[in-house]
Amino acid sequence: MKRFYILLTITFSMLTMHAQLTLENAYPESVAFAYLEGEYYYSVDFINNTCAIYNLDHTLKTMVNFDLATEWYLYDVAFISKKVFNDDELIEMMVVNYKYVAITDTTGYYEYETRVISENGSILLDVPGGGYSDIYNTNEGKSKLMVQTYDFSVSPPVYGTNVYNLPDNDASFNAETPSFILPPAYPNPSGSFINIPYQLNEYMNEGALVITNMNGQEKKRQRIHEKSGMIILNSNNMTPGQYLYFIQSGKLMSGSKKIIVK
Repeated sequence: MKRFYILLTITFSMLTMHAQLTLENAYPESVAFAYLEGEYYYSVDFINNTCAIYNLDHTLKTMVNFDLATEWYLYDVAFISKKVFNDDELIEMMVVNYKYVAITDTTGYYEYETRVISENGSILLDVPGGGYSDIYNTNEGKSKLMVQTYDFSVSPPVYGTNVYNLPDNDASFNAETPSFILPPAYPNPSGSFINIPYQLNEYMNEGALVITNMNGQEKKRQRIHEKSGMIILNSNNMTPGQYLYFIQSGKLMSGSKKIIVK
């Protein structure tokens, strides 16, 4: 019996050793997972307007530079893929940019644009006013790109949606129905109040808006009790600077968006 317990202890110890978590690599920036007819990591540098794509062994595959016009800023990068937007062998991605248009010293509005850009810098699609987008695969095997457009230069704002047919090929983004929809926050930057629109999916009844600094430290949390709506964030008591926000419901989290407090 004693020998049995000794063998059991040794076996358990060996299993514990094999089950340990091991650190592969530590990136100095936020990194997400991308599927490009293979598996890759990617990170976005919102200050230098670049997107780095890494192989699974953490070596750099390619670096994409975004050429933004004066006073335009990088807002989001999504749908990093091959053969979804065209038939060549290059990597493409959707990029959302924004700029602030001042009317007076205290009032203004935001302009957005959505582009599909190839890794060589060529622009495949340019949608003035384009903000939140998604890709849907129909039952007929077709893929549709839907780009929501915004015009905040008028009151009330004007909203629209552009629908695009994607090329007929064997590639599809295979995106699941989004858990969260986060159109652009506005006004952004702001020194007083920021409007953050959101939408949970049909299976969620509540969640939380989470605000962090650029180092990931939580600064604010606000409960959400409706499936969709507008959160008005009071930024008067926040230190000026850049922050990230996301929606959390249970164990699910949306992608992060950036806001700037003046």
